[in-house]
Amino acid sequence: MVGLPEPMPLFVLTGFLGSGKTTLLGRILRADDGMRTGVLINEFGQAGLDHRIVAHVAEASAVVANGCLCCSVRPELSRALLDLLRRALAGEMPRFGRLVLETSGLSDPAPIINTIQTHPVLKEYFRVAGVITTVDAVNGLASSDDHAEFAKQVAVADLVLVTKTDLASPAVVVSLVERIRTINALAPVRDARAPELDPSSLLQEQGTSRVSAVSSDAASPHAVRTFSISLDERLDWSTFVTWLSLLLNRHGRAILRFKGMLNLGAEDAPVLVHGVQHIMHPPEHMAGWPDEDRRSHLVFIAKGLDPADIKASLDSFLRFARDTMPLRAGSLVAQEVH
Repeated sequence: MVGLPEPMPLFVLTGFLGSGKTTLLGRILRADDGMRTGVLINEFGQAGLDHRIVAHVAEASAVVANGCLCCSVRPELSRALLDLLRRALAGEMPRFGRLVLETSGLSDPAPIINTIQTHPVLKEYFRVAGVITTVDAVNGLASSDDHAEFAKQVAVADLVLVTKTDLASPAVVVSLVERIRTINALAPVRDARAPELDPSSLLQEQGTSRVSAVSSDAASPHAVRTFSISLDERLDWSTFVTWLSLLLNRHGRAILRFKGMLNLGAEDAPVLVHGVQHIMHPPEHMAGWPDEDRRSHLVFIAKGLDPADIKASLDSFLRFARDTMPLRAGSLVAQEVH
């Protein structure tokens, strides 16, 4: 297949069953502004209708049915994505410059994201540019109580859109937004019905947002919590990456998402790091500090981990690295975090 100048932006659209993903996708496609957006829809079951609903709007679309991309049919994800791109490049369908992957309502998006990031071929053609999660205002609180997928879908979001707010009481919407922010304090939460919401703006590549200290560490019903670590000292990159790699290797399944703004000894401006579960994405170098705060900040969205253990692990690792050269900390994280 012909190569691309750079990997194509791919947006993951996720959300629990009935939360309005396909309706939102239709709005986005109608406001495409000539960008030409390709669509891949994962439907759970052979009798799905979502792809038919959007087919008349999306000129380049395909469907993966009768399974969930996050588990049993993940190999089909790579085949479907590459086949869709091949057909566009071959002129068998209109070319597109970006792609939306709509997951099934029962999906855990993290394995899907990780597959795209780590597949030796997919990562050459696609980059995950953002994750949009829809949450149903009417049924969202019940879904969060009854279904673990809800927390996973919210935890990996770059943007959460609350749908059907016209059908729910203001008090219920407020409670739902609080629940969402308990799970993911990083992502903006917006009303999908807000008049000022421009659907065409939703598929803009998500720059890594300002990472600041998060005060809330209250657990959700699924023990998913957001917590932060702030460090005054300048960090050594190799030391920090070694600690983070060991942490993710041991606890990657429990760390749904992490994001950090680091003050590194060799850099004048901060370096951003982020990732999902076991996967750490390439670091991003910022042009400058956004304010006077020069501390390093790490934010984790995790399930079943004690924030105090993570902080103690990092402190011990950094102290050990300062006191012992060369670094001999291969098992420190495993000893400190349990």
